[in-house]
Amino acid sequence: MRFPGVVAPGSTCRSIVSSVDLAPTILDICKVRAPKTFQGRSFSPLLTRPSKTIRRYAYAEHNWHDFDDHGRSVHSVRFNYIRNYYTDIPGTPPADAVRSITYQAMRRLRDAGRLNDNQKGCFIKPRPREELYDVENDPFELQNLAEVDKYAPLLKQMRAAWRRGRPRPMTMCRKSGGPTSSTARRVIG
Repeated sequence: MRFPGVVAPGSTCRSIVSSVDLAPTILDICKVRAPKTFQGRSFSPLLTRPSKTIRRYAYAEHNWHDFDDHGRSVHSVRFNYIRNYYTDIPGTPPADAVRSITYQAMRRLRDAGRLNDNQKGCFIKPRPREELYDVENDPFELQNLAEVDKYAPLLKQMRAAWRRGRPRPMTMCRKSGGPTSSTARRVIG
């Protein structure tokens, strides 16, 4: 973030912030109280004290782009937990990416048996219900740790954070008017 006179150029901060924190932060800097309806928190304290913590987790969701594909995630400083609801859909990107030259090349390489395990990730079906990544050591999220025994306590902790952070009621409906998963599978291969 650039904030002349407040934040030194090149400064870093490892604290968790979320996009919902932007508006409350801007209002706070302007000395305006954020409405109670805002979900976020001001991260203005981090501007002068980057070691401070304003939240332990940030939450994200994915619902659909070209087709229903509900997923939720919980990010901590080091780990990302992902919950996939429609495991029968491969991890294929949306149609605009599927039509790209890169994705078409990946399909040809997949069909020729020339992709490594990491490159095959977007074609895997069924997808795992849960994913857990150490983003510090695996920033591209290639090694799913959800089924690794030594991470079981952390997985339990991240699940609990997910349960606390999810909206109620969780709307998980494939009747949104978008294509069904079977249509999506035919379109994306």
